[in-house]
Amino acid sequence: MKMKKMLMKRNAISIIIAFTIVISLFGFSGVRGACFDAEAAENGSISDVQRYSLGSYESGSITENGPDKQYYLFSLPESGEIHITGQAAVKWVYLRVYDSSGEDVWNVNLNWNSTSEIIPIDETIVLTSGQYYFCVQKDNGYGNYSFKMDFTPCNETFNET
Repeated sequence: MKMKKMLMKRNAISIIIAFTIVISLFGFSGVRGACFDAEAAENGSISDVQRYSLGSYESGSITENGPDKQYYLFSLPESGEIHITGQAAVKWVYLRVYDSSGEDVWNVNLNWNSTSEIIPIDETIVLTSGQYYFCVQKDNGYGNYSFKMDFTPCNETFNET
């Protein structure tokens, strides 16, 4: 019995060492919800990036023949809270926020109320100052959406990055 435990322990250690070697050789970039190319968005090769002004209403459609996702570029002058409100008439939808380097810094997957066939959007996130991309992405179904993002600054006495 003691020998069996030693073999199991040795196998576990071997697996951990092998996993560590593979990660060190090939790297690990983590799991990301979706691919986003900030450079392509910046130089205009992602055609559906729209500039968004905080506090304004925006609407769009996810259609069968259109893009699966739509991007909205916005900037925060300082750290603060973003409150996203709105609705979507899409069965399932992802809402995502990417930073200027393309990292997925926030996301949520919402589904509609089967009776009203509407997704109420009421989400709050905290971000540091900088440029961001808000993404509305189809998960299942097609339809219209609308949203508004309100900004409340943290009123910090220093710049957070």
